[in-house]
Order: sequence, then C-alpha cells, then structure tokens
Amino acid sequence: MKTIGNKIRVLREMRGFSQEYMAEQIGISQTGYSRLEREAEGLTLGRLEQIANVLAINPIDLITMDEKFVFNNCESIYNVVNNGTLTVNERKMYEEKINLLEELLTTYRKLTKDGTSQ
Repeated sequence: MKTIGNKIRVLREMRGFSQEYMAEQIGISQTGYSRLEREAEGLTLGRLEQIANVLAINPIDLITMDEKFVFNNCESIYNVVNNGTLTVNERKMYEEKINLLEELLTTYRKLTKDGTSQ
C-alpha cells in the first residue's frame, strides 16, 4: 500500500514543486518537510491540511488516493468536458485538470511498477 508520504511526494513532483517550495509554503524547514515525506516525523492533521492546500487537493482525497481514485476522477472530468455545456474557459480548465490527473496516474503506475513505492 502506498504511504501518505509517498502520495504527497508524487503529487508534489507532478505539480513541479520542490521540497524547498513546499516547506516555505507551510512554514517549516526543507529538512523538516523531507522528514514528513519520508514519514520519519509524524504528520499532524493540521500539517496534512496545509500540504493538501498547497497541492490543491482535498485532504481526504490525498489520504484515499490510489490508482482507482485517479482514474475515476479522470473519467468524471472527461465526461463533463465532452458534454458540450461548458464555456471555453471552463473547458480549458477541465482539460488542464484531465492532463494533470493523467500524468499523476502515469506516474503512480510507473512508481508502483518499478517497485519504488509500497
């Protein structure tokens, strides 16, 4: 099973954020942030909410995220985009989110396949 630290790392990397950036956003040192990702230090609910906010994801979704979660979100957004009722700006926003989720799913599969995550 993928640990919360690994999930955070994957999402951070997908967003192109460095550990330094994340640490700055939540008000801790880079070393402290690194320890959170490695789960060498306990992750409090408050800290989880801060991290989820920076990563633009609901904390519950972050905790429950797995390949099925990512796939289901890609599918539901894809259906909304293609029903033809969106404005141009809404369509662009959803297409960007679809691309991000597809990248996340690809990275998740790669990490799982390569055995770098548990």
